[in-house]
Amino acid sequence: MAIGAVLILLFTLDIALIYLIYTYNPIGSINRFLSLLLIPVTFTNLEMLFLYSARKSIPIEIGLNMAIFGIIFFFPLFYHFSYYFPRKKVKQDSQILFAVLYLLPIFLGVVLILTYKSKSSILFFRDLIQPQKYIHKNPLYFGIYSAVLVYLLSLLSITVYRLALSLKLNLLKRERKTVIMVLVGFIPLSLILLFNNLIFLPLKGGIYFYLAGSGIYTIYFLILIFQFGYIDRKAVSRFFIIYPSLLGLILLLYNKLLAPLNSLIASSLFITMPFLIILELLLFFALSAPLIRILEDRIGFLLSPSPANIREILSLAGPELAEIIDITELDQFLVKLFIQELHLKQFYFLIRDTNTKKYHSVRRNSPEVSFPLEGELAEKLKNLHKICDIQKIALSWEQGEELELLDRYRISLVVPLFTEHELDAVCLLGEPGVARPWHQPETEELEIFFSGIPVVIGRWQTHIKAIEMEQKQARIEKIAVLNEITSEVAHEIRNPLSIIATSAETIASKKLIPAEIERLANDIQEETERMSNLLKRLLSLPTQKKIQHSRTDIGEAVSRTFKLLSQKAQEKQVHLEFSCGSGEYYAMINREAFIQVCLNLSLNAIEVLPENGTLKAVIKAGRDTVDVYITDNGPGIPENIISRIFEPFFTTKPEGTGLGLAISKRIINEAGGSIKAESTAEGTVFRIRLPGG
Repeated sequence: MAIGAVLILLFTLDIALIYLIYTYNPIGSINRFLSLLLIPVTFTNLEMLFLYSARKSIPIEIGLNMAIFGIIFFFPLFYHFSYYFPRKKVKQDSQILFAVLYLLPIFLGVVLILTYKSKSSILFFRDLIQPQKYIHKNPLYFGIYSAVLVYLLSLLSITVYRLALSLKLNLLKRERKTVIMVLVGFIPLSLILLFNNLIFLPLKGGIYFYLAGSGIYTIYFLILIFQFGYIDRKAVSRFFIIYPSLLGLILLLYNKLLAPLNSLIASSLFITMPFLIILELLLFFALSAPLIRILEDRIGFLLSPSPANIREILSLAGPELAEIIDITELDQFLVKLFIQELHLKQFYFLIRDTNTKKYHSVRRNSPEVSFPLEGELAEKLKNLHKICDIQKIALSWEQGEELELLDRYRISLVVPLFTEHELDAVCLLGEPGVARPWHQPETEELEIFFSGIPVVIGRWQTHIKAIEMEQKQARIEKIAVLNEITSEVAHEIRNPLSIIATSAETIASKKLIPAEIERLANDIQEETERMSNLLKRLLSLPTQKKIQHSRTDIGEAVSRTFKLLSQKAQEKQVHLEFSCGSGEYYAMINREAFIQVCLNLSLNAIEVLPENGTLKAVIKAGRDTVDVYITDNGPGIPENIISRIFEPFFTTKPEGTGLGLAISKRIINEAGGSIKAESTAEGTVFRIRLPGG
C-alpha cells in the first residue's frame, strides 16, 4: 500500500512539474522541452504503478505501451533540446531532420508493440535476461528491440557530444553551470529509462531502488528549473500548497458528509453515481475558484512581497509624464517609480549618445551600464520593436558580451524607446520579485506606460534644440547688427587714428623735451591698445548665415511654444491661454525661427508677470496675412523706452544681452513681416504680422 501511495505521489508531482514548467510565463522553447523531457519519467512511474498493482494483464499492457513510447520519444526530444540550448541553432534544413527523428519513434514503437505477443510481462523480462531462449520464440521482436537500442544510444551519444561541444562557446557562468548539470543528470537518467525494466524488475526489492531513483530525478528536475529560472511563485503555491490542500478537503468532505448521502441522492434523482460525483466536483471547484485566487495572491505575497496592482500604479504615474521636460528629471521619476514603488531591484534608463556612440545612464555615480549604438542588442531591439524578455532573445544570441552585462545586473526586460524611427533610449528592468516573472498582462501595461516616454524625450530634445537655436541666434545677431554699428566703429577707429597721427607728426617735426615726448608716446600706446581691443571684439563674431523660410503652420508653432513653456509658467503660477479658432493658419517663415520669436516674447512676459497672471496668444487671419497677438496683463512697458526695445544691446535687465527682441525683429522682417509693441494700463500687446502662406 505504501509503495502504491509513493508511486501515486511521484506521478502527481511529475504532472504538476510538467504543467508548471510548460505554462511558465513567458513561454520559451527551453521550458517546453524540459517539460516534455519529464514526460517519459512520468510514464515510467505510471508503468511501475500498473505493474505493481496489476491483477490482470490489461494494465500491464497499457503500462508497457506507455513506457515504450515515452522512452523512445525521450531521446529525439533530448537531441532536439541540444539545438536550442545553450544557443538556438535550428536551421531551415534541420526541420526535415527533426520530422524524421519524431516519425521514426512512432514507427518503431508501433512495430515493437505489434511484434510483442507475450501476455505475461514477467515472462517477457525473463526472456530478455535469457535471450537465447527468446530468440526461438520471437526472433523478429528481439532483432527490432536491438535495433531500437542502437538507434537510441546513438542519439544519446550525439546529444552528449553536442552539449559538451557547447562548453567551448562564449557562455555565461550560469549557462555553463546549467550545461554541466544537464549532462550530469540526463546521461544516467537516459540509461535508467532505457534499461529500467531490466534493472529493477528482476532484482529482489528492485521496486525500492526504482522509487529512490525516481524520487531523486524528480528533485533533480525541480533544481534544474530553479537553475533555468523557470519558476513562478503563484504556480508553486497553486500546485504544491493550494491544490493538495483542496484535494484533502474534498476527500474529507466526501468521506464525512457526501458518501452516506450519495446513494440516496442518486436513487432519488435517477442519476448514476459517477455522474453525481462529477457534478459535486464541478460545483466544489466553481465555489472555491475565488478562494483559490485569494490564496494565490496571499501565499505568493508571503513568498515574494511585491505590489499587487501594477496596473494601478502605472496608470497613476502616467499623467505625471506630461509635466516633465528635462531628461534628468525623467530619470529620477522612473527610478522612483520602479525602485521605490514597484520594488524592482534593478532599473536603468539609458539615453542615446552620438558622441560616445553608446547608450549610457543619465545618472552620475551610477554603475557603468552601457552598450554600443550599433551592437547586437540594439540590432535586436530595432528588429523586434517591442518589449523583449531576456530569456527569449538569449537563445538566438551570437556574441554574448551584452548578454553577459544584462545577466550580471539580473535584467529581466529590455524596453526600447523609439522617437520616429530612431532608438533614442532603452530601459532595463529587473524581475518584479523573487521567483516571479513578468506576466503578459503586466507586460502589456508596461507597453502602454512606456509609450508616453518617447514624447517626453522628444520634448526634451526640442527644448535642447531651442536653447541651441537661441545661442546660435545670439551669435547670428552679432553679425546682424554689424552694419548698424559700422558707423560707430568707424568713428571709434577714426578718433584714435587721428590722435596717433597728430602725436607722431608732433614728435617728428618739433624738438620736444623728454617729458613731452613720453606723454605723446603714452597717448599713442593707449589709443593703439583701445583700437586693438575693438578689432578683437569684431573679429570674434561668426560668419553670418541667412535663415531659410518655408510654409509653416502658425497655430502648431504657437501651440508648441506654449507646451515648452508650461513648466516655467507653472513654476511662476502664470496661466497660459491659446486661441486660434477652428481654421488653419499658414505663413512663409522658418518654423524653428518663429518658435524662437514666440519664446523670446513669452519668456519676457512670464518674467515680469505677477502670480496668477495671464499670458495669451491669439491668431487671426487677414486677407493675405496672418496676425499673432501675444498679450499679458503685467505692468506694461514705460513709454520712454518702448520705442527702443527692438534696438540691439538695449536692455533693462541687469544680466540681459539686449539681443532677444532685436533677433526677433530681424527674423520677422526677413520673412517679410512686421512686429509692433503696445503698452496699455491692462498690460502689453505684441502684434506679429506675417505674409500668408
